[in-house]
Amino acid sequence: MQEFKAHISTPDQRTKYQWLLCALVWTLVILVLSAIEGLHDLLVAADKKYNNPWWWALQEWFIWYLFSPITFMLLDKLQHLNLLNKKGYLLTLLPMFCTTMTYQAIFDVFVYRDHIPSTMVYFAPSHFLILLISTVIWHKLWKTPQLDHQSTMLLVDQGRHKTLLALDDIVNINGASNYVEIHTQQDTYIKRATLTHIEQSLPASLFLRCHRSHLVNLRCIAHIERKPSGSAVIHLSNGQSVPLSKRYYSQVKSLSAA
Repeated sequence: MQEFKAHISTPDQRTKYQWLLCALVWTLVILVLSAIEGLHDLLVAADKKYNNPWWWALQEWFIWYLFSPITFMLLDKLQHLNLLNKKGYLLTLLPMFCTTMTYQAIFDVFVYRDHIPSTMVYFAPSHFLILLISTVIWHKLWKTPQLDHQSTMLLVDQGRHKTLLALDDIVNINGASNYVEIHTQQDTYIKRATLTHIEQSLPASLFLRCHRSHLVNLRCIAHIERKPSGSAVIHLSNGQSVPLSKRYYSQVKSLSAA
């Protein structure tokens, strides 16, 4: 599973894969449901046929083409903000459930003239189950191991041995394929992980992404040099300089000045 996660190394890749996976899975689900109903109508007497239009499964479940990847993205955000707890799940999944049920009730009222209570009884269990399954899938595919944020240490490689490195001593972290280079004031350490996994396991109040290949310790920023192109360079306390891309400029600038 870790090797699978390593191939999805950037947030953009992760998001694209989540949308693609949801599209493929829901297409398969809709085709299977349509096939089952078609087979049923072929095998039973005329008075027991469902006689639904061919697109019935699509109109009932197409909303999850949108809401399944949004669920994954919200869970990603929960983990990044260190809010993977009962309250975090409740504040994320309950609005999702209410939104999908509201859509379903409105659709059924205007298209089928169904009563709202009957829609709730019919769809509430299945929508709840979909959110539950989506959460389990996210945990299996994308949840990354979290550091104990009360701890101030990170386990890194030092030659053939491993050592604990204080988070406060880390100046910047650079991504290099499936490894990261961890720089202090004097030394460089290696850890087998992607930069995304490291970012999600470090306190956001201390470490911030400044480029797709770089994380910096906000306390170790000496100054930021802005370029005419809109990008910038961060000069660090250990003498290194790392690029600051335009998409991260405002966030890094505001937090480093705080």
